[in-house]
Amino acid sequence: MQLSRIIAHIALAAAIVASAATPSDAAFGWMTEGNSANEVKANNAVEGLHMSRQLGGGGGLRGSSDQNTPSEGDDNYTNQKQVHKEDEEGDKEKKDEKEDKEKKDEKEDKEKKDEKEDKEKKDEKEKKDEKDDKEKEDDKDQKEDNDQKEDKEKKDEKDEKDQKEDDGNQDNGHQDDSTPTPETPTHGKPTPPPITPETPTQDEPTPTPETPTQEQPTPTPETPEVPTQEHPPTPEVPTQDEPTPTPETPTQEHPPTPETPEVPTQEQPTPTPSTPENPTQEHPPTPETPETPTQGKPTPPPTTPENPTQEHPTPIPSIPTEDRELPTPTPQTPGTQVPPPSNTPSVTPAPTTPQTPIQYTPPQNPGKEVPPTPAVTPAVTGPHVSDCLSLLLFLLLWTVSNSLALGRRYIRPTPELEKLSIMPVGDDAPAGVTPRQRNIQQLQRVYCRGELLHEVQMLELFPDSKHFVDMPIKNSSSVDEVLTQFQEQKNTYDSEKDWKERLIAFVNQHFDPPGAELVPTTPPDFQDDEIPLQIAQIANATLRDWAMELHKLWKVLARVPASTSADQISRSSFLHSLPIAAAPNGPHSPLSRQFHGENVLVVPGGRFRESYYWDSYWIVQGLLASGLRQTARGVVTHLLEFVAEFGFVPNGGRIYYLTRSQPPMLSDMVRLITTLKEGNGAEENTAAWDLEYLRAAVPLLEREYSFWMHRGAHGHAVEIPVSGSNGSETFVLNRYVAHAGEPRPESYREDVSTASTSFSSQGGQGVNEQKAAFYDEIIAAAESGWDFSSRWFGDYNTLDTVRTSRVISVELNAILHRVEQNLATFHAILGNADSSTRFKEAASTRVRAMDAVLWNEAEGCWKDYLLDSRKHSPVVSVADYSPLWGGAFDASDPTRVDKIVASLEKSGLVQEGGVQTTTIVTGQQWDAPNAWPPLQDIIIEGLLAAGTPKSRLLAKRLIQTWVKAGLVAWQETGLMFEKYNAQQLGGVGNGGEYTPQFGFGWSNGVILTLLTKYQAQLGDTAVVS
Repeated sequence: MQLSRIIAHIALAAAIVASAATPSDAAFGWMTEGNSANEVKANNAVEGLHMSRQLGGGGGLRGSSDQNTPSEGDDNYTNQKQVHKEDEEGDKEKKDEKEDKEKKDEKEDKEKKDEKEDKEKKDEKEKKDEKDDKEKEDDKDQKEDNDQKEDKEKKDEKDEKDQKEDDGNQDNGHQDDSTPTPETPTHGKPTPPPITPETPTQDEPTPTPETPTQEQPTPTPETPEVPTQEHPPTPEVPTQDEPTPTPETPTQEHPPTPETPEVPTQEQPTPTPSTPENPTQEHPPTPETPETPTQGKPTPPPTTPENPTQEHPTPIPSIPTEDRELPTPTPQTPGTQVPPPSNTPSVTPAPTTPQTPIQYTPPQNPGKEVPPTPAVTPAVTGPHVSDCLSLLLFLLLWTVSNSLALGRRYIRPTPELEKLSIMPVGDDAPAGVTPRQRNIQQLQRVYCRGELLHEVQMLELFPDSKHFVDMPIKNSSSVDEVLTQFQEQKNTYDSEKDWKERLIAFVNQHFDPPGAELVPTTPPDFQDDEIPLQIAQIANATLRDWAMELHKLWKVLARVPASTSADQISRSSFLHSLPIAAAPNGPHSPLSRQFHGENVLVVPGGRFRESYYWDSYWIVQGLLASGLRQTARGVVTHLLEFVAEFGFVPNGGRIYYLTRSQPPMLSDMVRLITTLKEGNGAEENTAAWDLEYLRAAVPLLEREYSFWMHRGAHGHAVEIPVSGSNGSETFVLNRYVAHAGEPRPESYREDVSTASTSFSSQGGQGVNEQKAAFYDEIIAAAESGWDFSSRWFGDYNTLDTVRTSRVISVELNAILHRVEQNLATFHAILGNADSSTRFKEAASTRVRAMDAVLWNEAEGCWKDYLLDSRKHSPVVSVADYSPLWGGAFDASDPTRVDKIVASLEKSGLVQEGGVQTTTIVTGQQWDAPNAWPPLQDIIIEGLLAAGTPKSRLLAKRLIQTWVKAGLVAWQETGLMFEKYNAQQLGGVGNGGEYTPQFGFGWSNGVILTLLTKYQAQLGDTAVVS
């Protein structure tokens, strides 16, 4: 059937070419100058005058006013003489020019009025289209079959009628201006469009053969305000993607002159049947043809000023007519709005995220700018050769393209579809996108961006922004149901208060409480009736009892997924890690899960309901102090599984943390769990290592190292040229950086509010770009773990000046030096000498780079390096001394080590209740006066590693201070806090985006490590006294 349609259209196009016997030089004159003259004559009909058309030589259309002047040799001369009898003796050319001037103003007024009516008609049409669309889609298939049969009957009737009309036209002569001229196409040829006195071109010949073209009657003088349409709408057409409006066009109120034979209007390339007895009759739909848009080419949405286009995640294919050569559009009056053609569907634009709108830009095609449709029936003229050649090419291309696409059905994008993530979702996702990735992208529509997230967060339904994004979807609902029902409700409220109440009810209807996807569990190796060996060895009873209470907290903080079914995974923001497959020839993987097919996770506590990357290092230390090696191994394996899937460890175990990592502590965690308890971690003592686990973990550690060493605009590694006495040298050091361009979902309201306040006063198109850059810098600061600190601020005080990616941070490079040292050690243990040497050289090069770029001789420590100013940061922080912990110093130079120790003591960081993070008070939680447990451990371990008497003495003092502070807070509150106040012994820390949290994973881990590892430094009574 498709082949027959192709052949039929090729034959039809060939017939059109054959009909173009005599081309006219004036064939396209109607596109320019004839506009005004024709409209003047059309409006003269109000005075009871009748016009007659003079066709140019060979049937060409008139263009200029000269061409519009009839001559005695023309058959229309007699009629023109009657119309303009009073001007027979005058100069007709001057009269036409005068009339042009007089009617030009009337034309402009009419266009403005038409524009207003067009807009009203368009609004009514869009509303009706949406209502009727569903009904039309359901009836389409059935009607298409009936249409095919009716089309054949209509075509036969039309052939007979056309033959009779052609014979009658030659006998009747030119008796009225709507009578076809002798050049009217004969039977079998498509009838070209009649000329319109007001708008002489059919500027948008959007071919919709499935819509029968109705005969346009010559309007009577009482119709000055006919709305602009290409042809009267046909409400019963089933083959349109969007239903056409019901016949409410005023043109149907004006019947043609009785004695005038009807001339079919060629609005479409394909000839269509006409009904002389009733021009306003609704025609039955034309049967499906290869040009039918619904056969494979969905009708694109109209491009109109009233309907700004937005991004549609579902691509909207363009109709083949975009490739057709179109006539020059008629110039529009300034400010004129172009209505869509009546047979073009209107697509409701998809909403975009309010803070980060994404605009969809349709293809630039002048064919979509539809000028107002003529209000007067055009005259009939013979086809021009160039028209026919263009039509032939168009028919061939359109027929083939639609035939190839046969069977595809256009699915309108639902309004809630928006930008989701870097890769598209659903059926539009690339073939390489796995079901796992597609599932994550679907969940991001709820938890990472979109209108629902924006409304919930900005209306402050919950005090903490993290509350909503941690709420799993109920079993009775789904992502699609949530978004669909949200769209249905979002515009039905009466006030903001009403909307907030309804939104709270909506969230409670579709979501479970936050954290419900994880359930508490007892670690598999936890013994209720036993005291762990290392805790039992604590001499002081008070400290031992305290340690035992902290040991019991592991049961409070341990978690496993409530369910691992695919259905449950698809309902939550919790990021389930995927197990690592066993080796092909091995019975099991050394990285296999050891607790009922799951890894036991240990969460920090409070609002932090999932695992976190760098927190886990100190949690693992605490688990090992409690003798829970199996649980510690599961925590580390969980992070290695993330690397196996994503190439890095996300900030935390939520899908909204996939935009960033955290300080890379994984290699140190692997070292902790693979060093057997009887070993000392020395390279030469292979018997003291878990070689099987190490062999499986090292490739993953190298993969994560590559993530951190990636260069480029958004890479973590940066080349820094340094000039010295020996010339210029370029070093590579690292920074924190992100590339998301969006607010953090877990702090959405805070980020959006800060960005809006900071950039709202800055006009221009760069505001959104500035906000996106701000969000990236915020996320980069969160990647550092120090969110937030004066270290990342341009003015060292306010958040809106954050510029994290422009800072080469000391502690990140100290940590990466440890990574390189660890990988060198692991390869040496595994017998990979070349790889071990490579990482030793990398570590050595980094030490040299840190000395060249970060070392500040005057301060006696390392300092953050600012890429923009090429200077050291003036901020004093704990990070300045982290290379001691990272081993990135020359231990053979005790004088320099003591200089560093002296610098620390006089820095102002060491306080009564611990080491404060910086010396600047900004209200941010990673500034003074807060003291954080992991930073205490880094300073203490670094001083002990320095190995000088002064460094060991300061380390001992800091151990005692921190244990005292923790014990005092515990005795007063019975809680372990996330952070403390360094300026008050046992005081609780404050500041930042949320209230102080307790629990707390890394706080427990640091204290248990100090109590079990450094009893000699604590003494028997020094702390408790």
